[in-house]
Amino acid sequence: MSELNEFITGTKILTRARFKSTRKANSFTRTLLDANTGDSNERWIIPATFDERRYMALYVSAAHQRQKTEYFDPIDEELENGGYEALMHFFMNFPISKYDLSCGLGTKALRDQKNQNGDC
Repeated sequence: MSELNEFITGTKILTRARFKSTRKANSFTRTLLDANTGDSNERWIIPATFDERRYMALYVSAAHQRQKTEYFDPIDEELENGGYEALMHFFMNFPISKYDLSCGLGTKALRDQKNQNGDC
C-alpha cells in the first residue's frame, strides 16, 4: 500500500511527544488534497486504482475558479452562521444504509485519474 493510501485509510498513526519514544495512536486524520492541473501536461494527481474508494476527484468549473469571492464567501458565511451544525445534523440523519460505501463515487475526474495511473 502506498504511503498516501496508508495515511488516508490507516487506523493507526505514529506519534512522538517531545523527548518521548515513538508510539502508535488511533488516527482520526481527514485529508483534503487540493490540486490544479491547469494547462500543464502533468495531470496525474492521485494514485487511483481501478477499484478506487479512498479518493473522490472533482473538476471545478473555470467560472467558479475565477469567482472565488463571489462563490465561496456566501458558503463561508452560511457555514459560520449555523451551517456546520446543519451539515452535521444532515450527516447524522442521512440514510447511509441505502448506499454501498465499499465502492467510490465514480466521477469523470476520478476516471481520468485512473487513466493517468494506467490502472483502469
